[in-house]
Amino acid sequence: MHWLTDALAYRPHANSRGCWAPTSLANFRRFSCGLSDRKPVKLPVAELPSYNEVTGFLFSAFRPRPSICPHEATATMPNLSLGQRNLQPELMDDPNLPRDEHELALHGLARLNRCSGVASAMYRRLKRLAMTRENQSLHLLDVASGSGDVPLRWAKWAKADGWNLQLTLLDLRSVAIEEQQRRAHAADLHVLSLQHDCLQSPLPSGFDVATCSLFMHHLENHQAVQLLKAMRKASDGTVIICDLERSYLNLALVSVASRLLSRSKVVHTDATLSLHAAFTMHEFQTISQQALGHPIKIKRLFPCRFIATIDEVASKQPMPSFA
Repeated sequence: MHWLTDALAYRPHANSRGCWAPTSLANFRRFSCGLSDRKPVKLPVAELPSYNEVTGFLFSAFRPRPSICPHEATATMPNLSLGQRNLQPELMDDPNLPRDEHELALHGLARLNRCSGVASAMYRRLKRLAMTRENQSLHLLDVASGSGDVPLRWAKWAKADGWNLQLTLLDLRSVAIEEQQRRAHAADLHVLSLQHDCLQSPLPSGFDVATCSLFMHHLENHQAVQLLKAMRKASDGTVIICDLERSYLNLALVSVASRLLSRSKVVHTDATLSLHAAFTMHEFQTISQQALGHPIKIKRLFPCRFIATIDEVASKQPMPSFA
């Protein structure tokens, strides 16, 4: 445990430009690589680092550097407290974000989604739903789709599995709409992409299921309630939500993963801001009950996320009673 106690004693420092010195990563690697060179040492329990010390160090070691770009000036880094949501504007929400940086961030998020396995977890639920239908087909609305990487993977898998998935993808930014169509064309898929503000305009209706991934944490509580109601109305009552879960462990994991899997400084900054803005599972259950009037099925999804399934048909079934 010497490497860990030494590492916890280290604190990254600011250089003359006010940026976090990159030696934090080098020191962390030096400490961890030295693990195999040391003999096992038994420490009293009191000397072992606590869970919060470990995750606090990991976050400090990989904490984003302060922004020096003009369009990033509005983003401020939150503190380490996760007792409640801390919702701040993210860089990708900035309408003045340069196109090349937006595209790089979309690619970085797609890579994070692919490595997290979130697409397969949601696809299994969609496939089960499709198999219950006589025509084995689903008309799906995906809200705030970004690059569309997740729903487009569902469509590819559905095509390979022999059932029909029709996609309608919504996003506010034209850059995202263009990226959706580029990816769909490359995969030989036909999807409908619409530039749409899901908070200011009613959602299109007539869908079998509505989905949303990594968008709820961008919203105030009342906006999340509004969107849940709109998604239920847009579908036949079946809604699937996947989002980040706020915790110290997930904060450390997201901070590390965003740097390992993306070169985008927008992703590096927004990953931390997103975790601070995310719901806990209990908070999202409370929001959902406020919006829908009944409990929902919600499950932790490793790494760093939860998945919530809203099925109006199932929710209306009478619950068994016990004497």
